[in-house]
Amino acid sequence: METVFKDLVQQVSSRPGVRKTNQKLGRIHLSDSSTISLCLMKYRWAEFRKTKAGIKIHQRIIYCGDGIYPDEAILTPAKPADKTQMDALVVTDSDALNIFDRGYVDYSLRHSFKV
Repeated sequence: METVFKDLVQQVSSRPGVRKTNQKLGRIHLSDSSTISLCLMKYRWAEFRKTKAGIKIHQRIIYCGDGIYPDEAILTPAKPADKTQMDALVVTDSDALNIFDRGYVDYSLRHSFKV
């Protein structure tokens, strides 16, 4: 699945309209996660509550003038906090604007990003 995802991202990002828009606008990177509940009896490795198991999909999406497209996806157990994936999802390029919810906020990491 990861190989297919990365191949699709490469195909979409190579489109001339996407590149042109990114040059004018800069890149807007939207990051968020979704939790998928699983049966605890079958997926004990994914326990995140006493009676529940689950996984999280952390995804970064690029927004540009002619649409949106996925850029990165990370699958983790549901228990760890969103901020544990901050390094993998934040883009530090000077023309990138990162937007994420408070689940990804970690003030101890703030100094490592350029303003």
